[in-house]
Amino acid sequence: MALGPAAEALRMLDGLTAKMTGLFLGVYPLLTSGMAAAGGALTIAGWNPAVFLFVQGSVVLGGKWLIPLLTVSFLFDYLSRLVPDIPFTRIAEMIRVTILGAVSVIAACYTLFITATGVMAWAGSGSAGEPLKVLLRQNIPLIGSFVTDALGVFGKYSAGTAAMAGGWLIGTILVVCLIPAAQVLLTAFFYKWLAALSEPFAGEELSGLFDDLGKTMFVLCGITFIVAFAVFYTVLLAVVLIKLIAGTG
Repeated sequence: MALGPAAEALRMLDGLTAKMTGLFLGVYPLLTSGMAAAGGALTIAGWNPAVFLFVQGSVVLGGKWLIPLLTVSFLFDYLSRLVPDIPFTRIAEMIRVTILGAVSVIAACYTLFITATGVMAWAGSGSAGEPLKVLLRQNIPLIGSFVTDALGVFGKYSAGTAAMAGGWLIGTILVVCLIPAAQVLLTAFFYKWLAALSEPFAGEELSGLFDDLGKTMFVLCGITFIVAFAVFYTVLLAVVLIKLIAGTG
């Protein structure tokens, strides 16, 4: 019963990555040909086929490797609690750290692509957004810094395309894309609270298992941000191309 939200979050993200992989294979030729036809019209937003290929490749990496590895780390945590004489805690923690490192590198590569293509900087990265960044870093375990960096990446791409796609439309797409990440983040906090509340009444093994589940869900949230950005990037690119074609038609 208590494992239900975690299993549901893993199934949701696994299904989303599978759909995104299929979408990528279906629309990639169409979008790249559209970018080629648009010529220099998309340079203001830093759109290019290399970035699109990298974004979709990140989704494939998440679906084929990162999510299964995260599932393995949870199984190791469960076995460590079930059979304390044969601990797998260090292996599970190492898998989580490795996955978190991988998603952080992907987020850093997004930022490098933005800088290299000259995309406009996000207004939220200035002094006005610093208190919010500090709050997120300090209050979201494991992935606080990653969340602020990921939101910065969303903001930078949004700023570069606001003139073409419209601020309200971009905001709507962004909110829809971030819903899965918010669901996984709430699930992670749910398990952290469950671990804290069960500790005085349940055994150490049970509360420790809930705590491990919370850590796993926080790392899963990092993967969810990668998938969310891929959805955001693909949908926004399609919208911009449609507007360009309609404007020149």
